[in-house]
Amino acid sequence: MVVSGEAWALRQKTGFTVFKFTRMNKRKIVYAICVEDIYRTAKDIDQELTEQEVSAIADKLGDYIDWQQAIENAISDCCKKPAFNENIS
Repeated sequence: MVVSGEAWALRQKTGFTVFKFTRMNKRKIVYAICVEDIYRTAKDIDQELTEQEVSAIADKLGDYIDWQQAIENAISDCCKKPAFNENIS
């Protein structure tokens, strides 16, 4: 684990340990939809689209995706916690 100089300075100033992980870029895009995806989906439902329609769809698309729930579902699927056994005393 690598601790940055900035994190060490903050530790010295506040007394809190702060770790900056260098392996994961927090700004990395983890999911994206491209214009080709919109055209392909339209083709699948026999719908032709103009560039203006694609632009409008692209602007509106995020309103239909519940990102919070999608992330929670992925966390639940990937980070299973052991079941709590109430019979243990």
